[in-house]
Amino acid sequence: MTETSSHDEKHILQGCIALMGEMVDGFREYLDFIGHEPEWDEEKQPFVMSYFHIVQRLFLWNTRHSGGNSTRTKCYELGIEDSSKQVEFYLWEDEEE
Repeated sequence: MTETSSHDEKHILQGCIALMGEMVDGFREYLDFIGHEPEWDEEKQPFVMSYFHIVQRLFLWNTRHSGGNSTRTKCYELGIEDSSKQVEFYLWEDEEE
């Protein structure tokens, strides 16, 4: 039986965030394809998710270690010093850029 190698958890986290970014990009392309334009400034706000939530869901979901202390510890192990830091995904480009 051959063992299949895998990435370490830090690279899995980075890959997950990249994958979420690709999904947002695909959704942006779909909205452009159907001609949807945001009607309110609130619609132009980025989708945000904290590292705390991403790490908890990706690594600790449905385990005995899914609480706040364990999640912050796992974030620290992954090199995330501030687990409340947010990752932003933009659906709309700023017209001024």
